[in-house]
Amino acid sequence: MYAIITNSKEEILLSKERRNGFEFTKFPGGGVEFGEGILGALYRELKEELRAEIESASFFYVNDFFQASSFRSEDQVISFYYWVTLENLEAVCLERKTPIGCSDVEDYEQAIWVKKTAIYELLTFPIDRIVASKMAQGK
Repeated sequence: MYAIITNSKEEILLSKERRNGFEFTKFPGGGVEFGEGILGALYRELKEELRAEIESASFFYVNDFFQASSFRSEDQVISFYYWVTLENLEAVCLERKTPIGCSDVEDYEQAIWVKKTAIYELLTFPIDRIVASKMAQGK
């Protein structure tokens, strides 16, 4: 599950990351851990990645087609996207940091603000690009 977060400057918050030698840019968020629900995982992920608390989350999109994982081709990805409002947008952690659970010192994650019109080209994953297109179409 992933968050679509905007600011007053018409920017979207994205996450630049490196894991196991693979660099990518995506919406903030990640996987559901055993025992979690979708929204519970979204709250946890944003707290871990951004050090931010969610004020509200509204469903936007879920992929209804097969998508293999970019990290493990034997895994299928089902991605939920939510419009998210944070309790304190100004407190979002923008510093580059080592992701939780990573042992490779070269791995990182960093939140960045990007103009809405520029996000499609920056996004790495196919489902994220579909979401960006739907956002641009106002859907």
